[in-house]
Amino acid sequence: MEDNRDFGVIPCFDTVEEQRKLDEMRRQTFCEQCDMMKLTDLLLKAIASIGRAKCTAKQPFIFLQELEKYVEYCRQTYKTNSSAPQMLQSPPPLYLSEYVNTPKIDLLMRLIRSGVSLVDYVKELISNTASAFNSTTGPLSVHLSLRHYSMVLQTIALARLAIRSLEIVLDSVSGLSSVNQRNKKISTAKNLRKNVVSNRLCEIRASLKKGISLINVQLSDIYKLLTNDDLIPNFSSDFDEETCKILQEEKADVDWAIITSYDASITDMQKAVKHMLDSK
Repeated sequence: MEDNRDFGVIPCFDTVEEQRKLDEMRRQTFCEQCDMMKLTDLLLKAIASIGRAKCTAKQPFIFLQELEKYVEYCRQTYKTNSSAPQMLQSPPPLYLSEYVNTPKIDLLMRLIRSGVSLVDYVKELISNTASAFNSTTGPLSVHLSLRHYSMVLQTIALARLAIRSLEIVLDSVSGLSSVNQRNKKISTAKNLRKNVVSNRLCEIRASLKKGISLINVQLSDIYKLLTNDDLIPNFSSDFDEETCKILQEEKADVDWAIITSYDASITDMQKAVKHMLDSK
């Protein structure tokens, strides 16, 4: 973001005063660019924190406070009556003063404040109804659990692949060291390091196997939940009798499709778990 144009080639601008003005304008433009980037960053953080599922209730409020302080700083720094550059050679302004002193930023701030307030309300509502929608029972609990275990199994599979690759590399290094036995001290030190690494890899592999066994138990428990009546949310009873009858018939088909899908997912993961437990 450095303006490196050489205006000294124009004789009428090759003066100390003109150069001072140009340097000052460059400095102002650079500061304006930095402030604009900082303001954009805070705006994006505040908006993203509202829609982020794993974000705590305090974080959107903290980002909002930082944004409000910075908007006020920009309003004090870039006032509406600030003079525009008078020299044609000056860098173009970003018009940050127009952005922070007009309803443009006010609209965004109102929306973000509303979003933060809504996050607080939703967090409170979820905490009050947590008993009805906990992680082991309640609507769609199986879906969340299966998604979690699927990601865990994928991670473990990649970890096992990485360990196997390290073991192959370790074996190749060991093979090279056994061919060259000129220096017994160096060879002994390499073997000691190899044993340390091998033992560490065995510990990691055992830990992963323990985790796989735990997932196997959890999958068996989840399979038993497929018969729970509250597994899938029920439809509202605010309709007339005719509509409720139609909805009940449709719900039966939907329930069967969902449970069949869950059953297939559990079966596939149990096969993967069995393969991992049986393999080295």
